[in-house]
Amino acid sequence: MPPFAPGSSSSTVMPPAIDGTNPTEVQARDRVALLAGRNASVVSADWYPLPGVLATVVPRGTAASASGTGAADAPGR
Repeated sequence: MPPFAPGSSSSTVMPPAIDGTNPTEVQARDRVALLAGRNASVVSADWYPLPGVLATVVPRGTAASASGTGAADAPGR
């Protein structure tokens, strides 16, 4: 697990680092799934080119990759 404190906003630089504004859709979905798997309540990012990812809802505690299985996409609430 990376050495970031709970509540840290360093989600784009945790290994492997991804672009903070323009990651691929797979990278962004995988990062959301990774953080949800580590019990993140909210993931925020400046991924404006990826509105579908920004609307993603993933259950906390799920460790599956968003590009594989386990990520439930739903409109933002």
